[in-house]
Amino acid sequence: YNAAMAARDLVLAEHPEKKIFVLDSRATSGAMILLLRKAAELAEQGLPFEDLCAELQVCQKNTRLCFTLEHFDNLVNNGRMPPLAGTLLQTLGIRIVAEATAEGTIRVAKKARGEAHTARAIAQLMSDAKDCTGSHVIITHCQNPEGAERLRNAILDRLPVKAVEILPCRGLTSFYAMDKGLILSY
Repeated sequence: YNAAMAARDLVLAEHPEKKIFVLDSRATSGAMILLLRKAAELAEQGLPFEDLCAELQVCQKNTRLCFTLEHFDNLVNNGRMPPLAGTLLQTLGIRIVAEATAEGTIRVAKKARGEAHTARAIAQLMSDAKDCTGSHVIITHCQNPEGAERLRNAILDRLPVKAVEILPCRGLTSFYAMDKGLILSY
């Protein structure tokens, strides 16, 4: 975010007539896709620049992100989880369902055993977080299309969403999601 702000300032120094807006998504993966699609939609509507920026800030505040991991090595290695907890969760087959907070930090929201229970827990978390009527949902997965499909079906069975799109993780999200990780944005 700071690098983006510095780049904006450099461009504005040379071209003060330009209008540049930097939005901190406080998220990754599908949440960024949802925000980019909203920006394109608003631009196509011909909204004035200031109104477009305000609408994107509202959209960012209402966009949610949660994820579930099968492996916890990166959380342990990055100091976000004690090694014993990571080993215990993995040995017992317990999956955590974590969500991004409004500040962009991570909190554990639920724990479940097995993919079916995890999918139901995520659908419940979504329902508790906001009214999902007509929402577009994006699931990104790291080498787990079956788990993503199971999650899509659980969401479609339980929530009045508009659509659920499944995409593979790319780049840095693959590193953090690790094998079998699922990231959900809505």
